[in-house]
Amino acid sequence: MKNIIAVLALILTIGTLAGCQTTQGYKDQVATLSGRVQTLESTVEQRDREIADLQDQIDSLSPKSSERSTATAQVATDNKDHLGIIRVAVPVTDVQTALKAAGYYSGNIDGKIGPNTIAGIAGFQKANGLKADSIVGAKTWEALKTYLTN
Repeated sequence: MKNIIAVLALILTIGTLAGCQTTQGYKDQVATLSGRVQTLESTVEQRDREIADLQDQIDSLSPKSSERSTATAQVATDNKDHLGIIRVAVPVTDVQTALKAAGYYSGNIDGKIGPNTIAGIAGFQKANGLKADSIVGAKTWEALKTYLTN
């Protein structure tokens, strides 16, 4: 009986020690991964600073004013999902307003290019001797912008 108890005690002791080693192994892995994460975060922060510095250099070299850059960025955002229908730096609302003033658009000025806007562009182009492709490029916008009133 004493031998059985001794064997059981030995098994429990070995199991406990093995568990501690496993836990220590996990702690070591966590510490290693934590160190790697901190290194990567530092690298990302450094790269972000480098990107910001480069952007400042680009902005300082650009002949455009910051207002023009902001306006162009907004136009690009406004036109981002229009499949290249408007290929000049002009808001969709300006195109719709000019089309309405020219009599080729009767929808709401909502900044969204739908079937009415596309048809209005094509109608305007056809009536003005332009290629009726429903794409507002430089030539179409030159003719269309004269209908905008400021």
